[in-house]
Amino acid sequence: MKGRTINSAADFAELLLAEANVAVVPGGDFAAPDHVRISYTVLPERLAEALARLAVFVEVLGGLQ
Repeated sequence: MKGRTINSAADFAELLLAEANVAVVPGGDFAAPDHVRISYTVLPERLAEALARLAVFVEVLGGLQ
């Protein structure tokens, strides 16, 4: 992750999938280009696991700046 620049929601989504195995959809197709969409059509336990991985990913990103 270090040395990688995130310039868009698509970059964020790609890196999140590669590093944390969490899939989100870039918001550009939904008139929200600087955002991502999260689907919560999975069991609550799976969603909690994905959100925990997302939180760790974002914490690591914050520490790299």
